[in-house]
Parts: sequence; structure tokens; C-alpha cells
Amino acid sequence: MEIKEFIKQLITGSGVDVNAEEIKKLLDLNIEGVLPESFTKAFNSKYLTQESARNDASVQAHYKSKVLGEFDEKINDIVKSLGLNQDQLTSILGVKKSEERIRAMIEAAKVPGTADIATLNKQIAEMKAQHEQAIKDLTTQHTAQILNGKIENWFASQEWSDAYPEQLRSKLAGLQLAEMLNQKGAVAVLSETGEILLKSKADSSMDFFMDNKPVKFQDLGNLVMETNKFKKVVPAQNSVIPVVTSETQPKLSMHQQKLQDSIKQSLADQGVII
Repeated sequence: MEIKEFIKQLITGSGVDVNAEEIKKLLDLNIEGVLPESFTKAFNSKYLTQESARNDASVQAHYKSKVLGEFDEKINDIVKSLGLNQDQLTSILGVKKSEERIRAMIEAAKVPGTADIATLNKQIAEMKAQHEQAIKDLTTQHTAQILNGKIENWFASQEWSDAYPEQLRSKLAGLQLAEMLNQKGAVAVLSETGEILLKSKADSSMDFFMDNKPVKFQDLGNLVMETNKFKKVVPAQNSVIPVVTSETQPKLSMHQQKLQDSIKQSLADQGVII
């Protein structure tokens, strides 16, 4: 695969608009060369998009194993509470498949002296509901991680003022974006195609509007960059570019400095020194 095509694939997969001006400039560069097929295959097998992760057998097996493990623990707890004799307990707990173990529980419940079938059915229904909720929670968590990653990648790809350390840029912008979304009554969501969309906080089925116009994520992202003076100021074509020294380094406002210091402290508490 050609290097330029590989770069375009990475940009598209990260959710960044390939038609953005700065991306067009990157793709117009004279970048020549071909990447070894062994490298591109290894890369594509390890770094998955949201869509490919949904269909990846190893990812599915991981979450299925995690959910079924918790499900089996609940089944075992119920089996032990049925008042069965030791032979029945050994027989049921020895069944590996969850579905077959439930059938064995039902058969044991039919034996005089064991739990009544109505109670058992109720417990099974509760376990099923817990099982479905666990899958839903894991899916929500996974989607949120992908969404946050795409937002951070978008902000990291912008032209930043030199006043902000590179390690803090995405975090700084993410905090300001969250505050602006809350103030304007909007939420960021991930579409089925992996695109970042803005929806109304009051009704997530409706697109977010400002001044009677639909707002794209990139529009609000640019507003965050401009409002907080995160963007790098490009001097006019004929203007003199000053030499940046300790005396002329761009100064942060009190609010921006406080925000930056807060994130530095948070990272330091986690053992990350910048």
C-alpha cells in the first residue's frame, strides 16, 4: 500500500474530515513510497474501527466470556440455595453450558422437597434481565470510549497556540467542549458510521440547532478553539514574525492557566510528569 493512501486510511478511520483544509494540504504533499504488505496487514489486524470491532471474533469472545462468567456465578448461587442434596449439586454444577444448567435446575425443582417452580422461574427471569443489562452497559461503555477518542483526535489535529503544552491540548479542549455542550443544551453522540454528531440534550433524537441552523461537531469544535484562544494565530503575509522568548511567550488568561494547572496536577497524581 502506498504511504499516502495509508495516511488517508488512518485519517478517515479516526473520524477527521478528509476535506478539511489542513488535511487536503497534508494529502497534497509529495509523499512517495510503498509500505510492506506485512506491516499494513499487521496494523489493520491490531487497530480496529468501531465497525470492525463489532464484528471481530476475538472482541466478541472477550465480552461474551466476561458477561457469561458473571451470569454463571448467579446461576451457581441460585443452585446452592435450592436445598438440593450433594449429588444433585455436584451434577448440576458440573454442567458447563449455562442453558443446559438451567434445564437441570428446572428438573431438580420438580423433585419433592426442592424450591418451587414459580420461585425458580422468577429467579431465572431476573438473571436474564441482569444479563441483558450487563451487555447494554458494556456496549455503552465501549461506545463512549470510542467517542472520546475521536473527539481527542480531532482536537489534537488542530493548529494550536504554542502557549499550550502538546500533552495537555486534547484534555483542555475536551473540558471546554463539555462545558459548552452543557451550556448550550447539546450532547455529542457517535453515529453507526463512526461520525461525531451533535444532538439536543432534551431529545437525543433531534439534531442540535443554533440560530435556527443545524450545528456540526466541527463547527462547535472550532468555536471552542477560537473562544478559548487555543488556535495558533497565523501572522499576515507581510507582517514581521517576532522571535518567541521567555519575555514574548504568549500569556494565558487566569482562567486558562487555572485549567492547565488543574490538568497537570491530575496527571501528576496518576504518575504522569510533563
